[in-house]
Amino acid sequence: LGPCTGGVSREEYGTVVRQLRMFLRGQNEGLVEQLRGTMESHAAERRYEEASVARDQISAIMKISERQHAVDPQGSDEDAVAIAREGTNACGVVLRIREGRILSSEAFMMPVDATEDITMIYEEFFKLYYSSALDIPPGILTQLGLPDRELISRWLSGRTGVRVSVSVPVRGHRRKLVDLAEKNAASRLITLRGRKASAGKGLGEIKKALELSSTPLRIEAFDISNVQGTGAVGSMVTFVDGQPLRSGYRHFRIRGVEGQDDFAMIREVLRRRLEHLKDGKSRHPDLLLVDGGRGQVSAAVEAMRESGLSPIPVAGIAKKNEEIFLPGRKDPIVLPRRNPGLKLLQKARDEAHRFAVSYHRKIRSRGLSESDLDGIPGVGEYRKTLLLVRFGSVAGLRKAGLEEIAAVTGIGPETARKIHEYIHGK
Repeated sequence: LGPCTGGVSREEYGTVVRQLRMFLRGQNEGLVEQLRGTMESHAAERRYEEASVARDQISAIMKISERQHAVDPQGSDEDAVAIAREGTNACGVVLRIREGRILSSEAFMMPVDATEDITMIYEEFFKLYYSSALDIPPGILTQLGLPDRELISRWLSGRTGVRVSVSVPVRGHRRKLVDLAEKNAASRLITLRGRKASAGKGLGEIKKALELSSTPLRIEAFDISNVQGTGAVGSMVTFVDGQPLRSGYRHFRIRGVEGQDDFAMIREVLRRRLEHLKDGKSRHPDLLLVDGGRGQVSAAVEAMRESGLSPIPVAGIAKKNEEIFLPGRKDPIVLPRRNPGLKLLQKARDEAHRFAVSYHRKIRSRGLSESDLDGIPGVGEYRKTLLLVRFGSVAGLRKAGLEEIAAVTGIGPETARKIHEYIHGK
């Protein structure tokens, strides 16, 4: 959404931004009144679709408001910041209180040194969070005393343009808010401990079922997304110790495959990934997982062979019967549905699929560029030039009907259909 795309005017965009700010600040009552006025205005003009959008927004805000409870009769705007630690894991929590109501609770997991002082961890988390925070209230309640509290207060005041107070409450409802944030942090760590225990069982089951020489602590899962072979993209997601590692997620635009050839696409994505492992800067995965059966596994093995790297275990998991395929093995492995190893493989496979599909939708929804027409089978430089001369831009092409595209000299009905389906994501 933005005025630069031509989808909305600058005035409409400004209104959306102001309403978003109101929502983030907890000014729900005023926002609902604005939206009611918008809804009634659209209804009076018989713009019923826009009116229904405003109606749904009001409903969603009202539901959120019902879940928020008042904690300060004075209606203050404050954050309560706390941290909890367990071994080499820490969790920081920020309770956002706006107009006296708890608006949200944000939690952040962090790996830490087990011997590091908790005050140092707390200060580091505090500074990291507020260095990028967009909504800083005039009051911040801290769990621990910060060594350079006054300096931090001046820094935050400089960022917001208003005085920001940083204090450690010792009693009353403000102390309770900090205690609540700390309890939330501790609860998150307990949940993490349970997840790690479950993941540990799953990793052990995978090692056993796939007959691996070591536990697959680092799993990289791959998937492909395309529409009839056009606009194809690949994804890679990384799981470490059974948990998603966001910094290990990667996208790939398929460059060397024409048509709908999933095997060749998997081979290209794996080949490009394995090339990056050659520089020695990335940790090698313990298992490469592909979404699919024998064909996808064979493509992955071929990419491995071409890379010249030491072999990395490869497996494929097919959605139809949740069977696991291994290179050189005739029959697939079938694990019980509740097996924790199968569940972990499914989780990695499904996350790779979600990531691929979301990226595919993103590159199509944000608008095609001229170079994006290169991905359409049968549309080379000559035909691309004809289309751009006729319609002026890709945006103009998107507005054209199927018959208009087919009428362009040198295009024809069949190519027009492919173009129309591609630019509209059908």
